[in-house]
Amino acid sequence: MEKPVLMGVSGDAAELIKRPGEGICFPPGDSLRLVAAGESMISMSPIQLAKMGEAGRQFYESELSLRASLPKYEPVFEAAISS
Repeated sequence: MEKPVLMGVSGDAAELIKRPGEGICFPPGDSLRLVAAGESMISMSPIQLAKMGEAGRQFYESELSLRASLPKYEPVFEAAISS
């Protein structure tokens, strides 16, 4: 959707957001950090927000889409079928 992400997650889910620079994460259930993250995002320029959204789209296309994922799992499926 090419929109920046504001998400209350930790661990691997947070890394998926932080690594490509597609959004801002805060600890789950931490309302003060949610407000701070929201204020941070509100203060960003439209260009910065668009870049975050684009980073998310590019990350999805290169790492998470079916087209990108299938070659990674195809050998696993083939091994399971043959055994």
